[in-house]
Amino acid sequence: MNENIVIYRPMKETFSSKTTGDVIKIVVDSPSSFLRPQRSYLSAKITWYNADGSVNSTVDNADAGAMMHFLGATVRVSGKIAESIDNYGEHVSQQYAFESAARRKYLSHLEGVGRDDIFHTNGSFTFRHHLEFGVMQPTNGNPMPLCLLPGQAIELSFTLNSLHMAATNAATGAYFTVSDIRYVAQLVTPHADFLASAWEGIRKGHYDEYDYVATTQTFNNGNGATINQFIIPLANSRVVGLTHRFRDDSKYQANTGDKSLIYDTANLKSWRYQLGGWRLPLTEDFKIEDAMISGALSVNDNASYAAEDVDLDNYMTKKFTLRYSFQSSDEDVASALNLIGTDGNLRFVSEFSAPLPTTTALITSVFTHRTLLIGATVDII
Repeated sequence: MNENIVIYRPMKETFSSKTTGDVIKIVVDSPSSFLRPQRSYLSAKITWYNADGSVNSTVDNADAGAMMHFLGATVRVSGKIAESIDNYGEHVSQQYAFESAARRKYLSHLEGVGRDDIFHTNGSFTFRHHLEFGVMQPTNGNPMPLCLLPGQAIELSFTLNSLHMAATNAATGAYFTVSDIRYVAQLVTPHADFLASAWEGIRKGHYDEYDYVATTQTFNNGNGATINQFIIPLANSRVVGLTHRFRDDSKYQANTGDKSLIYDTANLKSWRYQLGGWRLPLTEDFKIEDAMISGALSVNDNASYAAEDVDLDNYMTKKFTLRYSFQSSDEDVASALNLIGTDGNLRFVSEFSAPLPTTTALITSVFTHRTLLIGATVDII
C-alpha cells in the first residue's frame, strides 16, 4: 500500500456572493485509491470588496471565523446524499464552542476563530478547514473506498452565506468572493491483490461497510407561551446525542452584529426529553443551572470534560448551548438511543420564565449513527 496527496478543485475558479444560487462543487474521485478524510482538508481564499469593486479591508468577520461564509453543505456518495447541513456556518459555530484550548489556537490561526480582524490586512484571508461532516470523520477510522464506489467518486457542495451572516459590519453593496478552492486529500492505494479481491466480493453481492455519525438540523419556533413542546422527528434512528440553541430571528436577520454570538437562554427555566411514557430525567426536569455540567458529563466523563475550553464569560448570554449525549466518548454504538421501530417523535418539553416568542427558534442538531453499504450500489442505513 502507498499513499499520496491529491488536490481537487471545482470546475470554476471564483464564486461570488453577488451571484444567487452559486454552488461550489468538488468531485473527489479515484479509480484505484481510498480517501482518508480524517487527514484531508478544505482550503480557499475569501476576499471582501466594496460596492465599487475596491478591496474592503475594514470588514469584521464573525467570531466563529471563516466558515460563517458558507450556508448549505452536502456530501454525496455515488450521487446519494450521505449528509446535508442546512446552515453549515451555524453548525460549525456550535461545534467550536466546546473545543480544547490547544485546538482553539489552531482554529484561530487557520480559520480566524475568536478573531474579527482576518480581513484587515488586505481584505483577503485563506482558510484551511477540516470538514465538520460526520461522513468525513468515520467512527471506525476506515478510509472511504473511492475506487469501490459506483462512479468511483464523492461530491462536496457548498452554497455561500449572506453578507450579514459572514461579517458583522458589511456595508450596503459590499460582497465577497471565494477563490483558489482546493480539497487537499490524502489517498492510499492498496495492493492490487487486495483490490481484486474486493471487486470480486462486490461482484458476488457482498458489500463494504463505512460507519459514521451524521448531523441533521431541525428548526422549531416558539409558541408564545411559557411551556413549549418541540417535536424532533427521529423515527428509525440510532441517536448519539442532540444539541440545542435558541435563536432570536430579529437578531439573526439584522444587518449588523455577530451572528455566531446571538445565542442566549431565552429565559429557559427547565427542560426534559419525552417519548411516549419514557422521559429523561425520570422524575424532575433539568434546571437551567444543570445545562453546562449535564451536557459535558454526558458527552465525556468526570475527568476529560474539563479539557473543553468553554467561554464561560459568554456561555449564558451569547453562546448558550444545551446538549445531551446518549453515547459518551468512551462507549460503543450499542449505547445510542435506539428509536428504530418507533414513531420517533421525541419531545423537548421546556418551561420559560417569560413567554417564548414565535420569532425565537429552537435549533436542534441531531447526531445519528449511519452506515454506508458499498457494493454494486450504495445504500445508507
